[in-house]
Amino acid sequence: IDTGFILTQPLYTFLLNNRYWNDIFAGLNSIVLLIPGLYIGYMTLWIGDYSCSFRVLSVSLLRAFCGWFTYLPPDPSYLNSYYDFPDVIHCITGNEDCSPTSNSDSNSESSSPAIMPFVSFFSGHVATLVVVANHMALSKTKSTRYYWSVTIHVLNILQIIRLLATRGHYSIDIIIGWYVAVYVSNPAGR
Repeated sequence: IDTGFILTQPLYTFLLNNRYWNDIFAGLNSIVLLIPGLYIGYMTLWIGDYSCSFRVLSVSLLRAFCGWFTYLPPDPSYLNSYYDFPDVIHCITGNEDCSPTSNSDSNSESSSPAIMPFVSFFSGHVATLVVVANHMALSKTKSTRYYWSVTIHVLNILQIIRLLATRGHYSIDIIIGWYVAVYVSNPAGR
């Protein structure tokens, strides 16, 4: 039993019956994930501050390490999308058959791609956005970064709701992702 799944059940039902909205939210979420990449590139290559890069790298390596030790299968009711990251990477690289399959669990006439395997423990989406938003908030170079930081945290909360509603992550993945971003990445930044 996942409390996050229970709390987001109405949104899950809506997205199951309206798959195009799931695709829209997945596409927007993938666009939001470009913000950390641009910020990290700017801070590292233009400003010369490598601390954010080291933090994201440490989180990514720890996530890969955890995923190597324990593979949590996707929830069978996972609502995936061609527009979601990392599903889109599987489709582009040809590692998976991305042809639509009929969605027999709903009355919807639309179809969805097959469930792709991915590392779910812990959420890299959540951890990366928290690392970048916290780095922006603590940066002393420009005061406008604080407002960007708050914006990214708000977008991350919306992303968390979407991840739970689509069953893309379990609640524990999100909690540990946030925790790791705050407490594990800080020493790497130093």
